[in-house]
Amino acid sequence: MVIATINNTQAGALIVVSDVVDITLLADALYLLPNDTITIPTIILHKDPTPPTVSYDPSPDPTVYTVDPSTGVVSATTKPGGPVTYTVHAGTAQASGAVYVVDPNSVGAGKATFSVLPGALVPVGGPVQASNYPRTGGNAFRLEATHAEGTISEQQVQVTLTDAVVAPGPVTIDTISPGEAAARPGPLDATCSPPRAWALWTNATPTIVGYSRAGGHISVTQIVPGQAISGRFTFPAQRGDAYTNPLGVVKVYGVFVAPLATDATVCQ
Repeated sequence: MVIATINNTQAGALIVVSDVVDITLLADALYLLPNDTITIPTIILHKDPTPPTVSYDPSPDPTVYTVDPSTGVVSATTKPGGPVTYTVHAGTAQASGAVYVVDPNSVGAGKATFSVLPGALVPVGGPVQASNYPRTGGNAFRLEATHAEGTISEQQVQVTLTDAVVAPGPVTIDTISPGEAAARPGPLDATCSPPRAWALWTNATPTIVGYSRAGGHISVTQIVPGQAISGRFTFPAQRGDAYTNPLGVVKVYGVFVAPLATDATVCQ
């Protein structure tokens, strides 16, 4: 622990010394629809200048998913199931997570896993909702993923797009300022008149709001009309309590399978 004191105010930080090779899983639970693909998302740190050899174990149940042993590309089959373990190797280190292939007819409240780095080194998960909704002059889209709803550990990710999502593909996530995000209701309402695609990450205790910066995206991999949507998102978020500090940026990454609905009440 390192403690700094400025004007009688103290703050601390943990110093963690990793092994020679360290694997961080950005999503320890991968949620997919049948026939989806995803590259297992990891951060691999190493001491030696030469990167370690990275490989992936074969799927313990190839009727649910298969994986390319050298690239880590997971391919879901047509059979729903899970959890089925996946394992990543980097040199002498290894880490494991799970793959879930979700039946589009039984999505329920949806499932999402997301990570916030630096800080939340362990991915968190919970329900997720996806909605196309009427906005001023057209239709928009919102994704909301929540961890531990209603508790002091609650975290939420919210992604708002200027247009309804009707087909798979990537959409760039841009910057939103605290003033724009808070301007509701009114002519500058970023929900009912979204100026661009934007996102938020919020933490309940302590209260932290992270506002998206340029450089993010949400990628929809599959849509089952009227039933479900799947994909992943990533964006840098500037903490509101350190909005002018370059060190106040966190990186948000997540994967999801969500029920897809039309919600006419968002802007009422």
